[in-house]
Amino acid sequence: MNPSFPITVNLADLTRDCEVTFEAVGDAASVVTLVEAFETAVQAGMFSSRMPPGVMLNVLSADVSDTKVRRSWRLSGVQPGAFCILLNMLEMAHHVVAPLESVLLASPPDRGQRMSLTELLQTPFPTRADKLPFNLTAEMDLEGSREPVIRVEFQQEAGDSECAALDNLFAVWDRVVINGGYLRTMDDRDEEVDPEEAVSSRQTYLAGANVVEHLFYEFIGAAEAYDALVNMVAAVHYTLSPVASLEIG
Repeated sequence: MNPSFPITVNLADLTRDCEVTFEAVGDAASVVTLVEAFETAVQAGMFSSRMPPGVMLNVLSADVSDTKVRRSWRLSGVQPGAFCILLNMLEMAHHVVAPLESVLLASPPDRGQRMSLTELLQTPFPTRADKLPFNLTAEMDLEGSREPVIRVEFQQEAGDSECAALDNLFAVWDRVVINGGYLRTMDDRDEEVDPEEAVSSRQTYLAGANVVEHLFYEFIGAAEAYDALVNMVAAVHYTLSPVASLEIG
């Protein structure tokens, strides 16, 4: 989306180890929740540039006042389009929660090739990995499905711990989506949808001995949002428990 507030971008190559400074001036309370969701999404491998996920995000410093949020991150293995998702969430907050005065995304000047705001806004959303360690089945019109059902089948029996871990990850994905991360324009959003209510109404449950299902209501956004979901489940495969299949419908 085209921003409605001043944004300064001067980023280095995010596929390599680099530091990024983020600063948002405005209503800090509305920004912190979105920034934390972004951080967790990155750490969960949703925007990973490789498989197995080798993404890294370390919070080097975090400062918050009533009118400013500032973060310093060390990043590696992140697709640049991840920052488009963060800016989209901030754009939606700017319109529906509280106006932002400015946003800064910058890397140290000695980190090689640079990316400007214009270049960042032309960057596609992060894509899913080419080679997945499990079978993937997805319906054709994902973008038109407002209430997707996500079904994760593990290679071995799943219990409450796997279900709880997935529920926490799904909640982050839900929040990124419902807060406008994958909107193409502000006109695409549904003004009657309450983001917090939509996230809290999600359902994650054991649907079989080795199956966890997730129901999410009020999906709005580009189909590329599901690429982040697929990458997340791939990270689960490598770090939590091997996955046999993922079904999105």
